[in-house]
Amino acid sequence: NFVQETGSKLRAALDQSGYEETLGFRWDTSDFVAVPFWKPSPIHRDDSPYDLYCINYKVATSTSAEGVANPWLMEINDQDTAYLDVEINPAVANARGIHTGDRVRVESAVGSVEGRALITEGIQAQTVSIAGVFGRWMKHSAASGRGAHHNALLPLSIDYTDKIGGDIETCAKVRVMRI
Repeated sequence: NFVQETGSKLRAALDQSGYEETLGFRWDTSDFVAVPFWKPSPIHRDDSPYDLYCINYKVATSTSAEGVANPWLMEINDQDTAYLDVEINPAVANARGIHTGDRVRVESAVGSVEGRALITEGIQAQTVSIAGVFGRWMKHSAASGRGAHHNALLPLSIDYTDKIGGDIETCAKVRVMRI
């Protein structure tokens, strides 16, 4: 009952605030129910022209965005890991003529990134993966232009935001091609 009461109180507070006129949308509070349930993200729409899911992951040498600005850590990433690569399953890579080391473009509905392909069995055939903090747009001698920037693929809109926790969708529907 607590979750439902919280949702009701939030709805009342939001309605009283008049935010709809300012922001132009109505915050959906229907997810505030006693029993959790799965609600599909808009990225799961079947009508999408993008056939893969791009996921991201965090890395031990760059646990936050500032880790990529550390030259010593970036030296480790350059020499010893796949963190700067776009990881692709062999079945997906073979279907697209992609080999390890090829330059690839990953495109979503809202953006695209380029990177170096790494073909690996360590990822499912429906996905590609990009480490979460690399390829940043900032101009820093250690970080600029290195790796692919996963966030550039994410749709940033209220439709892709969890209505209870406020978290954004961290996965994107994409297509991958050799360039």
